[in-house]
Amino acid sequence: MSIVIQALLFSLVPFAFSLLMDYCFGKPASKQYDSKAIFWWYPFILAKRALQKVGKYKEVITPYAVNIRSKNPAVSFISKGACRAEVFNMGKEYFTREQGWGMCPVCTNVRVSIFYSIFIILLFGFSWYMLFLVPVFSNLFMLLYQKL
Repeated sequence: MSIVIQALLFSLVPFAFSLLMDYCFGKPASKQYDSKAIFWWYPFILAKRALQKVGKYKEVITPYAVNIRSKNPAVSFISKGACRAEVFNMGKEYFTREQGWGMCPVCTNVRVSIFYSIFIILLFGFSWYMLFLVPVFSNLFMLLYQKL
């Protein structure tokens, strides 16, 4: 099997893993924050930290504080979800290096595919061309997926 076909096949793994990560984080690159995602706390913590750095965290959560402490569990639950969404949407504007570590599926795919290509080179003894080909093909798949 030629090296290009092998690279095409191996590049499907980091592509699928990046899509899975994007789904588990609640698709943070989209306009709508999903607070019911499996790892909803990861983008929330990054946004909270970004807001705390610029000093706007207290300003964002203050309107929700009364409803979160409500005795009514339904009101408290809805307010917590709205507060998380507001913190994420406001904090997303201040992301810098966080973009590449889970918040942007294309940026995450670059890193995952590079680490994966190094792994398969060291584990299986493939040619060093795989270090270039796997990330290129994987990102082509990701960009085509984003266009669909």
